[in-house]
Amino acid sequence: MVEPPGRARLNRRLSIPGVELAVTAFAAWQSSGLITGWRHAPLDRWGWLALLVWIAPLPGLVRTGAAGRALWPFGLSLGITVVGTLGSLNAACYAGLAIALAGWAGAKPAAQRWIWWASSLSWMPVLGWLGKDLGESILPGLRLLLAGAGTASLLLSRNLRPTPSPP
Repeated sequence: MVEPPGRARLNRRLSIPGVELAVTAFAAWQSSGLITGWRHAPLDRWGWLALLVWIAPLPGLVRTGAAGRALWPFGLSLGITVVGTLGSLNAACYAGLAIALAGWAGAKPAAQRWIWWASSLSWMPVLGWLGKDLGESILPGLRLLLAGAGTASLLLSRNLRPTPSPP
């Protein structure tokens, strides 16, 4: 059965060389305040390590997910980052960076990647603000636990995909 032209266009994955990298670089540039927060804010000190744990699976996913990578996460990232920049909302810039980085992982299976995307809060200063009552001794462990759980869920979802049964 032949699909209508409009529907076929919606299902197609597009990749424009350089767009993904440019959007990610812009979001990273607008999120450069993270480095200052990680260096000087006592509740955010271990955010950089949580970011490293969170992005650890990306090199493997970039290689395997290039054909299935969609542009919509990068468009969403650009929009949120621009809103954050114009409105001086650092949290929006950090969310834009998280979406851009997550966009590199590819689009399939998107439903199983939401846990990983949500665990990006582990490296953002908002977790320090939300967990301020936990204290400086518990918060770093919580950051690393949250980042590790998100990364583990992403890696497990890749390994637990149903395999097609032999004919």
